[in-house]
Amino acid sequence: MPDNAPAALAFGNSDQTPLSLMNASDPTVTGIGTFSRITSVGNVTAVGENAIVTLSPTGSSGTVNIQPDNGGTLSNLDVEANILTAADAVTLSPANAAVTLAPSGSGGIVVINPGTTGLIDNVDIGTITPGIVSTDDLRSSGGTINNTVIEILNQQMQHSVLVLLLLLQQVRITLQTRSMLIIEQLRWL
Repeated sequence: MPDNAPAALAFGNSDQTPLSLMNASDPTVTGIGTFSRITSVGNVTAVGENAIVTLSPTGSSGTVNIQPDNGGTLSNLDVEANILTAADAVTLSPANAAVTLAPSGSGGIVVINPGTTGLIDNVDIGTITPGIVSTDDLRSSGGTINNTVIEILNQQMQHSVLVLLLLLQQVRITLQTRSMLIIEQLRWL
C-alpha cells in the first residue's frame, strides 16, 4: 500500500462496483474484506477481546502450515485434532495434573509401540479398570499377583527348593548305602 493512499480505500470488481471498504492508517488495516492471499514478511498479529481467529482452507486438500525455520512454540491453547502426528519426541508433563489417553467408542485402543525396547516407570496398570496382561516374561521384585504376595511366594519357593535338595541328598546317600550293601552281598556269592 503506498504511503500516500487515502485513509479509506474501496476495492471493487472490474466494473468498479465496490466489494469492500478498508480503513488503512500507518500500516494498520481495519475492516472486513475478502483476500485471495495475504503475504507478510514480518510479524502478523491477530488480537481482539474474545476474538476467534480462523484459518480454514476449503477444498479437498487445504493445509495450514506453521513452520518456523528454527523451531517455535505454540502456547496457552487447547488443540482439538482428528489426527495428531509428531515427527520428533513428544513430552506430556503438566505440573500436578493427569495425562489421559482415553479413546472413546467401542473400538478405541491405545498403542504404545516403540521401535526399540522401551520403559514405563513408576506406573500402576489396571488400578481403576483391570484388564488382561499378556507378556513373554513377567518379573517382579515384590508386590502381589491375584492377591498373592510375590515376596512371600519367593521365600516359600526358596524354602521348598531347599527341602527338595535335602531330600535328594538323602536319597543319594540311601542309594549309595544300598549299592554298597548289594556289592558286598555279591562278593559273598
